[in-house]
Amino acid sequence: MKKVEIIALIGAITVLSAGCGSKPADVSGKETAIETATAEDSVKESLQAPVVKDGVMEPGEDAINVVFEWNPVDGADGYEVLEENKFCEEDEYREVTEDSTSVITDTSYVTGAQDDFDFRIKVRAYRGDGENREYSEWSDYSYGSSYDKADKVSGIESSTGSATPEEADALFKQAINGEIIVNAVYEDGTDISFWIPDLPQDPEEWDSYSVGERVDLDNDGVNELILNGPYGGKYLDARDGGVYQLAEGEGTAGQLYYAEYDGKTYICHVDNSHGGREIFLMDQYNGNGAIVESTSLTAEYWDYVEFTADAAVCHFGDEEISVERYLELRKEIFKY
Repeated sequence: MKKVEIIALIGAITVLSAGCGSKPADVSGKETAIETATAEDSVKESLQAPVVKDGVMEPGEDAINVVFEWNPVDGADGYEVLEENKFCEEDEYREVTEDSTSVITDTSYVTGAQDDFDFRIKVRAYRGDGENREYSEWSDYSYGSSYDKADKVSGIESSTGSATPEEADALFKQAINGEIIVNAVYEDGTDISFWIPDLPQDPEEWDSYSVGERVDLDNDGVNELILNGPYGGKYLDARDGGVYQLAEGEGTAGQLYYAEYDGKTYICHVDNSHGGREIFLMDQYNGNGAIVESTSLTAEYWDYVEFTADAAVCHFGDEEISVERYLELRKEIFKY
């Protein structure tokens, strides 16, 4: 065989060998792609349900916050939280609604209430958006409350209505320390509940508050707490396992005051700093925070700035009384 023919034959064999070797290379690529897809599926399947800690109470701006936390879930873009709640005396959690579910990206969830509520939540992780969103399984329920259940067991919050002296001492101490909120709601439903430590407490400022004396303001045999402050401050009552505002100073036309009359204590709002009148509004409360009797002592002398006996028209309740009787009652009840 000629040398040229031998070289040509070797070249042909080399080409055939290269062609035969290309197929295994393609198979190897497909196997790699399959392995990658399988790995991706494995990652999707491994999106774990969060492990949620029980809720912890924290003071909020106008309520008790209950904070739930969990560790981040690998691969998760966010979390869906389902909340259920009930008042402490209810047996069953309330029905779940559309508003019961929240979607968040943080690893904590905050709920809360001003009253004694129980909460439970469950959480699941998610990845993706829209129709492509994938979820983990739901976590187990985690529980929290806006009140201290141990206190209920120990009896601090076991009674209804007026607190015992021991319960009142414990509740006022908690309120002063900022551990429980002071419940305060106007008759129209406006909620003005507050934390005592959040009140202004700079003695150099006119609107400063400070803890004052204890006086039986509602005739139940248990002393209430007076917070000294602007326009007479605030009067606080311990009952129903909490601390409630009985009354507050309402300005120069409603200075808060308390007075004894006919064997009863009255919470009063006084306007005696304006010309033309002196007005003493008197409310008698019971141990449940309800007004059981109201009256007033008034003198009107509109054409004069200062009290003028000859011009004053005086009343005690609905009864018109003489100026002399008015002055006697003013001295007896309000000490001037």
